[in-house]
Amino acid sequence: MYIIGSHIITPLGEGIENNYQAILKGLTAIKWYNDPRLLSEPFYASLFPQTLNYSRQYSRLEQLCIDCAKVAIQQSNIEPSKRTVFILSTTKGNIELLQPDYDIETISPAYSVKRIAGYFGNHTTPIVVSNACTSGVCAQITAMRLLQTKEYDYAVVIGIDLLSAFIISGFNCLKVLSNEPCRPYDNNRKGLNLGEAVACMVISRQPTSDCVSMRAGSICNDANHISGPSRLGEGSMRVLKSVIKDFDTTDIAVINAHGTSTMYNDEMESIAIERAGLARIPVNSLKSIFGHTLGAAGILESLITIRALKDGIILPTRNFNQLGVSRNIKVSNEIRHTDKRAFIKLMSGFGGCNAAILYSLEQTSERKVQPEINIKTIAQQSLTSEHDNLESMYRLHVTDYSKFFKMDKLSRAGFIATELIAGQRGIHEDCAVIIFTSTGSLANDLNYQKTMNEYPSPALFVYTLPNIVTGEIAIRHKLQTETSCYLLPEKSWSDMEIIVRATMAASQCSQALYGWLDATENGYAADLRLAETN
Repeated sequence: MYIIGSHIITPLGEGIENNYQAILKGLTAIKWYNDPRLLSEPFYASLFPQTLNYSRQYSRLEQLCIDCAKVAIQQSNIEPSKRTVFILSTTKGNIELLQPDYDIETISPAYSVKRIAGYFGNHTTPIVVSNACTSGVCAQITAMRLLQTKEYDYAVVIGIDLLSAFIISGFNCLKVLSNEPCRPYDNNRKGLNLGEAVACMVISRQPTSDCVSMRAGSICNDANHISGPSRLGEGSMRVLKSVIKDFDTTDIAVINAHGTSTMYNDEMESIAIERAGLARIPVNSLKSIFGHTLGAAGILESLITIRALKDGIILPTRNFNQLGVSRNIKVSNEIRHTDKRAFIKLMSGFGGCNAAILYSLEQTSERKVQPEINIKTIAQQSLTSEHDNLESMYRLHVTDYSKFFKMDKLSRAGFIATELIAGQRGIHEDCAVIIFTSTGSLANDLNYQKTMNEYPSPALFVYTLPNIVTGEIAIRHKLQTETSCYLLPEKSWSDMEIIVRATMAASQCSQALYGWLDATENGYAADLRLAETN
């Protein structure tokens, strides 16, 4: 697959070239803020100016996505209304608009991407990828797979998150915000800085002049903990090994890693890189320039790295001075020059997610043909709050997993439905977990919001990511396989099964647990299936 158009908007400027030149000048978008509307104490972050104007027809988030996509689509010279799928990568979407009497079509990212696609005259079912911090990389991988099915000719992939009191208070209560500009991999790192950005790429099956090749992508859960990475870097190591399979690693210029500046993430990545046999390759992080831009990060950081590599440059890791991880990875705070033409983008996130993509500046005629597969349902389970009490069903069918009572409603519904399916047929160790929803974690978002102003609850905040349900299922069943969460405007088995078939073909898993989950403050619905390939 090939990137044929792209654009970014960040607090550092608009356009890839402007941002790239600013980085070369040693600039950073991270600043000190004292805004009680966002946090009661001063903090470092990268924020858009509050003076920016937006149309009343769209939310601030939607307008930024449209503005960014316009440029990328124009650059790619495609007709976005025809045989094109729109994919939005975001963790919290329009969460700044959340009110107790919220309208699901205003808040849910599934409807935001529908409005964004509609602006361009596109009426194909749009998709939201909400896989925590890996969302941007996972969205690109999803695009690659859907294009390989030949259902579409193009994919417009947009990544965005905007900071609000909801998001900032959540990271603050988790004690991961730094009170100074962040220092990826540094011995004196104290935590992360958050950031805002929007980034877009147009992906095609056919190359154009000066386009970039997406060689391979991989998604894997480490089945360790919903908010903590595997200490051995198991998931990140697996995705790294997967994307370099059958590739000459001597042509890899850099691993553009997650590099959040948190103690455990940076350490885990160093271990994963060494275990994957890539410790000799330079590693950098752009978080100390843009901050952690959440759903935009995987797209933004990939595009900036592509631009630098076209100049034969490996960008420095700003604020890095002394290696502060246990493995001897090659992090540098200086510009490096290279003649190599490929790089890896690596990400990890809550819910046990890990993802990586291998990019190359070389256009290649080699193309992995994704086999056409059919799936058959071997077990299924439907539950609704109207007929089924989740706590009673736990006591009747499970009893040995008390962590169930810490879960949010969405995770409980998915957990119980999965347990009943596992009791029917059994779940293989290579089973993928693919959950679809339209409401996401909104029921729990309201619960967390009630705690924000006095005693923000970290236990509640973790469950404000809808992909956490996939992590809970992976941990319970020890599934170090692919897990993903997608938001769709409506429940559609045909749309879900396109993604399921593409996932099973790409990951070569023998089973997939997939289906629909929704939870509101008034109830829930779960409709899951266990499928195998014919």
